[in-house]
Amino acid sequence: MRVLIADDDPVCLRLLRASLERMRHEVIVAHDGQEAWDLFRKTPIPLVITDWLMPHMSGIELCENIRAEARERYSYIIIVTTLSDAENTLLGFRAGADDYLAKPLRFDELERRIAVAQRVRQGMNAKIEATLRSAVETCQSVAGPSNASLLQSVQTLGDFYRTERAFTKARAFLRRQLAILRDTPGKDEEQARLRRELESLEGLEDECA
Repeated sequence: MRVLIADDDPVCLRLLRASLERMRHEVIVAHDGQEAWDLFRKTPIPLVITDWLMPHMSGIELCENIRAEARERYSYIIIVTTLSDAENTLLGFRAGADDYLAKPLRFDELERRIAVAQRVRQGMNAKIEATLRSAVETCQSVAGPSNASLLQSVQTLGDFYRTERAFTKARAFLRRQLAILRDTPGKDEEQARLRRELESLEGLEDECA
């Protein structure tokens, strides 16, 4: 995977980079939170490993920014910190972190957590792609008897919106389907319910983008 690592401690940064490269990952290095955020916005990053306490932007702020960014693919975030008490752990998860690593780092533990990150991302992206594909296929016959399954697909898509923020593909899909439905003849109850659901999801854009 391509991995973005962020830490203002040059020793920790060097050790983390060496460990990741030994696992054959592509490593992008940031020396503080702001640099990490700038790098993240320029290129797809499947995995982010960030220190908690950094100048210019903390690891928590970096998490919040990443989760607010509309991306087609989910980015897995691991926070590396000595702040491992329950209150700080909860704060990190609320900000959008997926996992924690305690300092000092252990190579075997790092390898295990990255394996988990890979499995989670693969499963999540496959599920999102399957939902989008199902919605697109059923929308192709929107005027036919498949409105019920289409409604279910869109509702499932809505769950992804609410849990994973706005994905670019999902948002584009909703806009296309809204345009189709507004021009589709017929005012039956099922289509009316579908229009309301789509409009509700489209309204999430400002919150999540």
